[in-house]
Order: sequence, then structure tokens, then C-alpha cells
Amino acid sequence: MGTHVHLIVADLDDGELDALIVTVDDCPQFAPSLLAWVEHICDWEQHRRVGHEMRLHPPEAAIDSSDDAAAIGGALLRASLAGTRPAGTALLDAIVALLTGGERRQ
Repeated sequence: MGTHVHLIVADLDDGELDALIVTVDDCPQFAPSLLAWVEHICDWEQHRRVGHEMRLHPPEAAIDSSDDAAAIGGALLRASLAGTRPAGTALLDAIVALLTGGERRQ
């Protein structure tokens, strides 16, 4: 997974992480594989914060690299967060960059 994504989710405070989870849960399922991966990242971070080890899966585990809808969905989700939950936008920017090749995959 892109290191940048990991660092951003770790920087979210508990309220911001909870808000991101609610937003993903409540948004239209325009890119289900993307949303499932964002849920996985959030779940992983919640477990990490309480000291439970959990394997963090890379985006390729959930999102096919040819799934342009996931990258577009990430951009749409980011736009919906911009006005109300700006902390989540940095995470989604990093995810969109990862999916579109803007960040080197590690």
C-alpha cells in the first residue's frame, strides 16, 4: 500500500476517522471495490489504535487496476467530503493518486 495513504489515515483523529467511516457507509455505491478498500483501511487503523495487529491489504487486493470507476469514485467521494470533512480529503487524494499512478505503488 502507498506509504502516503498509511500516514494520512494515521494522522486522522478519532472523530475524523469516524466521520470518514460514516461517509463511506452512507454514500452511494458508485465504486463498491473502492469503498470496501477505504472501509478496510479505516478498520485496520481502528484496530491499530487499540493495539491489535491486522494485515493491511494493498488496494490491488480489492480494486482491479483496470477499474477506472474506482479512481473516478474516489474523486467523487473526495468532492463530497471537501465541504464537510476536510480531513478525509487528503486520504482520498492519496488513494486517487495511488489508483491513477500518481503515487508509486510499494
